Amino acid sequence: MFFFKLYLVCVCLLTVVFPWFKRETLAVEEPLLAERNREKENATIWLFDELFRDYDQRIRPYFATGRPIEIDVSLGIVSFEGISETHLDFTVNAYLIQCWTDPRLRYNASFILPPTSYYANRVWLPDLIFMNAKLAELHRVTLVNRVVEINPDGTVCLTQRLRLTLACGMDFTHFPTDEQRCPIDMESFEYNSRFLHIKFSKEAPVFVFGGHSKIPHFTLRGAILGNCDKKLAFGSISCIRVEFLFQRQIGYYILHAYIPSLTLVALSWVSFWIDIRSAPARVSLGITTILSMLTISNGVKMDLPRVAYVKAIDIWFVVSYIYVIGALLEYAVVHYLAVQSTHLVTTEREKKEVSERNDTKDGLILYKKPTFNINNYSMFHRKEETSSPKPELWASSDKNLSNYKYVKGQKIDKISRLCFPFSFIIFLALYSYISTPHLAVPDMTIQQLEDAVALLRIGS
Repeated sequence: MFFFKLYLVCVCLLTVVFPWFKRETLAVEEPLLAERNREKENATIWLFDELFRDYDQRIRPYFATGRPIEIDVSLGIVSFEGISETHLDFTVNAYLIQCWTDPRLRYNASFILPPTSYYANRVWLPDLIFMNAKLAELHRVTLVNRVVEINPDGTVCLTQRLRLTLACGMDFTHFPTDEQRCPIDMESFEYNSRFLHIKFSKEAPVFVFGGHSKIPHFTLRGAILGNCDKKLAFGSISCIRVEFLFQRQIGYYILHAYIPSLTLVALSWVSFWIDIRSAPARVSLGITTILSMLTISNGVKMDLPRVAYVKAIDIWFVVSYIYVIGALLEYAVVHYLAVQSTHLVTTEREKKEVSERNDTKDGLILYKKPTFNINNYSMFHRKEETSSPKPELWASSDKNLSNYKYVKGQKIDKISRLCFPFSFIIFLALYSYISTPHLAVPDMTIQQLEDAVALLRIGS
């Protein structure tokens, strides 16, 4: 009984003491965070006010000192929306980061000012433009996508999120194995190179967010960085350029252009194994392949602009047309030699025989009267007999001629069975060599573009 009472007392003590001990332990381990730091807030507001007290955004940095402003530019691609061959442009969503030094905004403090969008309208901003832009807009959802960072050394970084549609002069000479180089040209609109100089950032001049570089029908191989400075009447303009290398994915055209047309060309050769006398079969096969080839070629060219030069796909379809039409013309030649010409010879003989019979009935057979000599007379009748073979001999001669020309037509078909495929294989080898373009070497590969994201900090 004593032990039972002792057990109840211990249980009561644990029930009361343990929850209190647990609350005290949590209170020690997880202190409550302060809701506001008024001292830091006031210091930040005071520092912003002091920086912009005598600041005039209408005056550029280093004004009247003879020293140009250097703008470090970084371009980050969020996504490629697509490339339009018909409109000759491409659309991107991008981060544009511009950094420069403004001596008027230097400060000495124990903390760094936070990024702000409020003071973006009070800072002098460079007038960077995209020369080949068809359409450009700043994202405004949910707020204007623009932020400014001011560092203690006076370095100002402006980050903006843009949607750009830019012109891209494309070359379709090697289409569909072509590679397109689409540029983005950036330059100052107001200042020449004496006052403002634009250059790419050393850390991350161009970067692409991983997994967002996929484009329908194209593969991004990398980027080429360069200058596009211009000399005008009032001075030279500082300009930088980044060219994205897009290699076309040929899989779609293999499935929808090359394989169907190659099948039609091979199908046209089937007529070489069909009997010469089967005219409906061979003619219908030839016409069907020609019309199908026309449909395929029109479908491929529908999404391309009209250009004055010859494309690689045009050479392919022209040669395919030649082989398909050549198979039909080959049958026309064979049919004429093997069937039609024999029929014409037989018809002429029949007409001649009927004409002679009609002349005999009407008594209209005229011949030169020979000298009355028994030898001449017998000779004349001998020539008449030899020059007028019997109908049985004519039929035998026509049959032999028909067999000879039929065999000759079969020989032409046998030669075509070898010549057409062999010559087309040679064409395939030449076409593969000619249509392969010379690919440019990028300054930054796609892997380097994706890895450059880690080298740059956007915002705070």
